[in-house]
Amino acid sequence: MASFEITDTEGIVTVTVSGESAPEDGSRILREAAPRLTPGAPLLIDIRPALGPALSFSDFHRYASTLADLSEVYGGRIAVLDDFDERFEMTQFFEASATVRGAAVRAFVSEVAALRWLRDA
Repeated sequence: MASFEITDTEGIVTVTVSGESAPEDGSRILREAAPRLTPGAPLLIDIRPALGPALSFSDFHRYASTLADLSEVYGGRIAVLDDFDERFEMTQFFEASATVRGAAVRAFVSEVAALRWLRDA
């Protein structure tokens, strides 16, 4: 089961996901992190340290639905930071699925670019 840590640096909240992940972990982490976040604050979700089996498009579609269900908290810009590997295509799919549901989500492989986008809000 994946775990997460929340940090706040200069007004940008970072949720870092680490450990062995399973398909249900994405929605669980979004739900568990929500009460600890400031609604609408810029958010960086760093999934680079997460390990585990390949996740499906269906899993990332479910994560986007969870994000939409919690839109009162996740209403600001959200940058998802991932490595440029086979999983990044899924991260981009999450961006598209969440955007269709009205969220301001972008996938990044550069932390500098992600932070710049979050600060330019």
